[in-house]
Amino acid sequence: MSERYRGLRFEKKQPKWLPFAIFVGIVLVIIGLFIYINHTYDEYIKLDYADKLIIDEFDKLVKNENHNKEIEELDLKNKTVVFISEDHFRVFVLNSKNMKNGLFTQEVKLNEKYSINCYKVSILHPGVIKLLMSSDTPKIGKTYKFNGEEVYYHRYNRDYNIDEKYSTNHLAVELVFNMYNYYKQGDWSPVLELSTSMVTNEIFNAYNDVFNHLSEMQYELGKEYPDKQKLGEYAYQYVRAVDKMKEIDPEYTNKVLYRETYMGVPRYYSIKAAQVIGYNFGIMYYNNEQNVSFRNVIVSINSGGVSKSFLYERGSYEVGALITNVLDYLGVDYRSKIEQNTKDNKVTLYDILVEYLNVPEDL
Repeated sequence: MSERYRGLRFEKKQPKWLPFAIFVGIVLVIIGLFIYINHTYDEYIKLDYADKLIIDEFDKLVKNENHNKEIEELDLKNKTVVFISEDHFRVFVLNSKNMKNGLFTQEVKLNEKYSINCYKVSILHPGVIKLLMSSDTPKIGKTYKFNGEEVYYHRYNRDYNIDEKYSTNHLAVELVFNMYNYYKQGDWSPVLELSTSMVTNEIFNAYNDVFNHLSEMQYELGKEYPDKQKLGEYAYQYVRAVDKMKEIDPEYTNKVLYRETYMGVPRYYSIKAAQVIGYNFGIMYYNNEQNVSFRNVIVSINSGGVSKSFLYERGSYEVGALITNVLDYLGVDYRSKIEQNTKDNKVTLYDILVEYLNVPEDL
């Protein structure tokens, strides 16, 4: 070799398509891994605790062995629900009418005690991707399809939807609350915004009387055999206390009463769901405490431990659920009256209670 070429190195050029081929290969491996994982653990007994809980709770709601009328009203036996995990890449389709095994779908074998079917679905399924791109909860008035059938979808997180105690976010509790809102409140007028500036000293003092009478009803309902006559008397005093609040600020009071109805009725349904599945949850339950007295709210606000915003925010759910419970226990057909709500016609739990008690308009 001549001196002019001595020491030169010749490198083989890398094909331009190689990086793309490597990328495609990695993607295919990932897709294959997801498909493989989805097709393993195809028996109920092989699933983990959280997956089993989803199946068990929804099956109990569908069976509704206690024939709870609120749960029956949601007609869950004819609903297909897609459960999408936000933290474990799990997707389950329950109670499907036309799902079959496929590349991205695998039936989970359940024993004969279950009234529903269950399919594991890969997160790569086009239908799942479409739902993931949708809102966190189904939008009222919008229909969602999955694999050709109409579905309701529910996103969940193991930490706060499954493991927490006394939680409003517990899987079945949150599911039923959201389903009532989606299926039952589409024609309702939306709730209006409120602020702490509207809770004047006079209004707050009126709340003191209102919450005292709420506590009386709460205590009576907590007995093994509540006295309907006493409950009616406490309800009458509650109505009178609300009437005094109306005299102070009718605009604020009417907004709160409607908000209590809009939030409180689905909360009561979610409490009924908790009873069906055997989960410990009720009115004025918190993650660290159960059955908190309404009186304690006023005490906590006065001490600075709770904001006044509780009165119309979280309080709306709890007050509304309690009044719904009172009406239900007194045998009032509140459900048919509530269904009369439209965007132009607001019907509140307070209105139904006043009609039942036959409270005169003049004090």
